[in-house]
Amino acid sequence: MYQYGYNLAEVSCPFPMMTKWSRDLPILYANNVNLWTPETMPNFESTLPGMYLGVRMSWYTKAAPKSILDEFFTRFYGSVEAPMREYWETIDEAWANVPEHAGCRFGHAVRFTPAVMKAAREALDQALAGSQTVMEYRRVKFANDSFREFELYMKIHNDLVSGRWRNLEKDTARWRGTWDSLRDEYKEQYAFSPYGNTYFGYYTAALVKDATRISQKCKILTRPIRKWGYQVDKDKKGQGLGWSKPDFDDKEWKTTDPCVETWSALGLFDYFGTVWYRTKVKLPKLTEGKRAFVWLGGTDGSTRLFVNGMHIPYVNAKGETVEQHGGFSPCILATHGLRKCLMIRLALCHRTCFLYMSHRERFQRIGIP
Repeated sequence: MYQYGYNLAEVSCPFPMMTKWSRDLPILYANNVNLWTPETMPNFESTLPGMYLGVRMSWYTKAAPKSILDEFFTRFYGSVEAPMREYWETIDEAWANVPEHAGCRFGHAVRFTPAVMKAAREALDQALAGSQTVMEYRRVKFANDSFREFELYMKIHNDLVSGRWRNLEKDTARWRGTWDSLRDEYKEQYAFSPYGNTYFGYYTAALVKDATRISQKCKILTRPIRKWGYQVDKDKKGQGLGWSKPDFDDKEWKTTDPCVETWSALGLFDYFGTVWYRTKVKLPKLTEGKRAFVWLGGTDGSTRLFVNGMHIPYVNAKGETVEQHGGFSPCILATHGLRKCLMIRLALCHRTCFLYMSHRERFQRIGIP
């Protein structure tokens, strides 16, 4: 049996795996699994309780997971066992009890709500203040350094989807620099994997860079578009039924915030077809001689955009237009002939092409260079 011992494609988040391995390992051993191979990396800062549990149960397969975790919290954290248990259990419950299964950072908004982040921070602060020995304090600080970095990560994410782009570049530079510094500081503890920065570069850096460019060089005409109607198009009949047309009646469609809810959160975890999204946008009068653009912050799959029923092509980095956009990188879609239009209706056709993923965040904005 081969399992990941970290959150694939975004390893900065705390990921204790206490409930997961407490449930999974007894089932595996009861069904005569002889080889359990968890893939790990330098990630003790984020997965320490699960690592301890996994190692102990690898050697004694009949052990009670709860007893092992009780031993870990009592012996490792000493006088601050209670708040540190509270911290790790708060994070663990966010993973185990939230019906969201998208990978990378795409389910973080559903899982790590402000309430969860607040409860985790309060537990860590209590543990830091209550540590009785240098070793206790250092062990709490280890978790705190990890969570403090994740708090900044979530700030970057929340600022992106909320249109607060002024400090994105500075926060990103601070996050990436701090991650590398922590990697050096905790090298002997096998923590803060270089993949933290690598994955950030893959899935977030280009988004931050492009959002910063737009905020500095473009006139922003709307706030991020967060409310969309959506409809699954399993039989690919949406185009023929007029779902891209402005006069189509979509009042029966369910609504979603795609900056928060992935396809997994919408109950479409194992769906690999097409979903349409529709919304209305009111625009101010557009300046003559200027082109308007729709900016999508990235998708997992491919996207086609329609404005007032007209298909809008994707403009790549070379200024070339193509029919549709695929991948995680941001994309610009030019809107031609709409200089006097005050209402835009969008229908987004999205096809997933990876196992986990669904409709990812889209940070919709209309901008005029």
